Parts: sequence; structure tokens; C-alpha cells
Amino acid sequence: MIPLWATAAHAYGDRTDAITTPDGVTVTIGRSETVPGRAGVGGGGGSACTAVLFTMNGEPRGVLAAPSPSPEHQLYLVTCPGPPIVRSAQWFLPAEVAAATVDPRAIAEELVRQIPVGQVQVAVRPVTHGVTGIPSLFWVEGYDGIPLERSVSELGVNVDVRVSLAAATWDFGDGLAAGAGLGDAWPARSSVAHDYQVRSPAGSPHAVVVDLELAAEFRVDGGAWQALDPITRTSTLPYEVQEIQAVRNR
Repeated sequence: MIPLWATAAHAYGDRTDAITTPDGVTVTIGRSETVPGRAGVGGGGGSACTAVLFTMNGEPRGVLAAPSPSPEHQLYLVTCPGPPIVRSAQWFLPAEVAAATVDPRAIAEELVRQIPVGQVQVAVRPVTHGVTGIPSLFWVEGYDGIPLERSVSELGVNVDVRVSLAAATWDFGDGLAAGAGLGDAWPARSSVAHDYQVRSPAGSPHAVVVDLELAAEFRVDGGAWQALDPITRTSTLPYEVQEIQAVRNR
């Protein structure tokens, strides 16, 4: 039978408060997990049980549990649905709990949200305005195209994510578009160049737009990469284009 203080400890749920038992044992309440119901624990039939991780500062004298099967095992207070509700102390490997509780895709999605892709901007040369018949050079600032990677371990599960450039599409504001990458910053001659044939209307500069699509992927414990929802970034630059006409003197 689990003593009353252990039942009270379970009531702390996901909090990380520490309590002291009448035996003088300090118990820290860790994050709650869900493990499959199993024979001897109660619940049975695959019903869900709640396990609260215990860490002990001293011998677990107040907890009725068999000796730990190995140094890697951790002690959990397990509560299984009834009737009647059954509580017991059980030893689990972190991987056992992880297999039942960790959602690798959810972890990966959170990691992707934390990756600093940044805000992209369109840069151009000539800076102030373009000229018809002379190529204007464009490039992206704020993102260099180098794949970004992050990793995390959660309850024995290793999750890797990576974000890489899938496509860059340019719209130069005069009805023409191209997919030409990120371009190259000045003074290099950018791979993204556009030759305007007509000037922009007075007071209405062309809207140069770049759309980036970044592929996001994750893998679990070094396995195959799996796709996540892509990340998109868009930047717009108002760009005036002037026309220069040659004047012949006789």
C-alpha cells in the first residue's frame, strides 16, 4: 500500500516543488508522463496511467518498490485509472517512458520555431534607381543559404532538425519573374540581374519581391529524414526605374 504522503506528492502534478516526508526524505516532483497500463501496475488493457518522476535525497523508505533493476532505471509513482484507482511505485528506463510519451514531430516543430532564420531583405545595385537597358543587380540580405541544424534529447529520444533553402523566386515588378537563387552581394556581379525595358510610372516604383521557401526536416535517433511544414520568407523593395534617352547634336 502506498503511504498517504506519496499520494499527496502525486497531487503536485507537473510542478517542481520539493516536499519532505515524515521519514526525512526529500522528494522532488518532476514532469508528469503517461506510460501504458501494464499487469501489476493496474489499469491493464492498454489504458493510460500517469507516472510522476521521483528523485530521492536519501533512501526511498516511504515508497514500496522493489530494488532498482539497474543504475539507469528511475523511480516513478504510477497512478492508473479505476475503479478502483491504483497507485504503485515502479522502476522505468527513460527510453520506456519516452517511447510512450514523447512526440518527436512536436519536439521537431518546436525546434524549428526556435531556429533564427531571420528576416530577409532585398538589396540592389544601383541603389537609388535603375536605368532602362542597364542590368540592375539584386541579392538577399539576412539569410545566406547555409543549412541550419539543431538537436535535442528528450527522455532518451534524440531529435535532429535542419532547415535549408528549397527555392528563391523573384518578381521584378514589371511582369517578369525568375527563380535565380539568393544572388551575390556587391561588389560581386550578382547572379540575380534584371534588365528593365521601360521606366516605372511616375510616383509608382516597381515592387521587387523575393519569396524564399525553406525546407524543414527532422529525424529521430539518426533515422531517415522526414518532412515538416516549410518555412517561407518574403521581402519587397520599391524600386524606381528611369529612362535615359540619347540626344544627337548636329
